[in-house]
Amino acid sequence: MHAEFVRSLLSPLRLWRTILLMIVMDWTVARLSHDAFAVLCSSIVCAFVFSTFERREWIVMPAHIYAGDIAARISLASGVTLAVCAFQIAMSA
Repeated sequence: MHAEFVRSLLSPLRLWRTILLMIVMDWTVARLSHDAFAVLCSSIVCAFVFSTFERREWIVMPAHIYAGDIAARISLASGVTLAVCAFQIAMSA
């Protein structure tokens, strides 16, 4: 039980490929479209691109861990979208 808790706390750090992909794609979409909804959509798509690869150590993932993984990816996508859009607004002002 303790190992699962520590693993869930450190899971955002294990998503470094996803974080880099989201930042690059969000930055590109923000520069091309200037639309926050398009940035959010691309960020959510990028959040799940590497999901199978990043969960490869699980043979069967329990439902509560799977739900936590989905929630972490969506939260990460929202945070990156907010940061990229705020940075784009600050740069354009």
